[in-house]
Amino acid sequence: KVVQETRGWNEGKQETFAQRLKEGSADYRYFPEPDLPKLILSEIPEFAEDVVRATLPELPWERRSRYADSFGMKETDAAYICASSERSTFFDAVSTALGNDRALVRLATNYFVSDLAGIFAKQGVERFDTLDAAQFAKLIRMTAAGNLSSRGAKDTLLLLVEQGGDPEVLAKNAGLLQVNDPAALARIVASVLTEESAAVAEYRAGKEAALEYLLGKSMKASRGAGNPEQLRTLLVAQLSK
Repeated sequence: KVVQETRGWNEGKQETFAQRLKEGSADYRYFPEPDLPKLILSEIPEFAEDVVRATLPELPWERRSRYADSFGMKETDAAYICASSERSTFFDAVSTALGNDRALVRLATNYFVSDLAGIFAKQGVERFDTLDAAQFAKLIRMTAAGNLSSRGAKDTLLLLVEQGGDPEVLAKNAGLLQVNDPAALARIVASVLTEESAAVAEYRAGKEAALEYLLGKSMKASRGAGNPEQLRTLLVAQLSK
């Protein structure tokens, strides 16, 4: 039953709330207009319920449900994306550019609700109109393919927001493309092991934490562009000799 009342809007909760009950028609001195017949909208073909429903856009709760069913998206992430039409419209464009691939869209979600949201928060404004969904999707594909490390993807995303353009070109010009060349990584590892002889001795003495230290040094030597898994494998191989 619909209560006759005045309702307010809570922006934070995105919901209405009761303010005060309304008086009845007698208190307002309402009376029928004798020259106007009753108008029953449901009897007008253009206003039939099924016709009106067919013209409605995807509603927020329907979109959240679709995100959960199609991509396994967390409720909090879906709520953030659906909080504004600009966010959800951009995200859907990214998903389409990614072929609605479940794994890629979930990776895109992480960068969307964490890194992109953080960049916009620092800038104080969300400018989806200046960000190309196809290029954002390309950034995600590059990250998934191992062409960008997690750190490299974050830095490239910032460049994409600030400058626009092709993320591959931006990453290449900034030296952010991930190094996967075994020979180049082997040279980095050899240099680090030579410089960090104390940590090498600690690892060989049984201190496993020294490996993480050496990996960190190797990543730093590669300016964050080295493939961490390959570096770890090379480190273990060299330390085992």
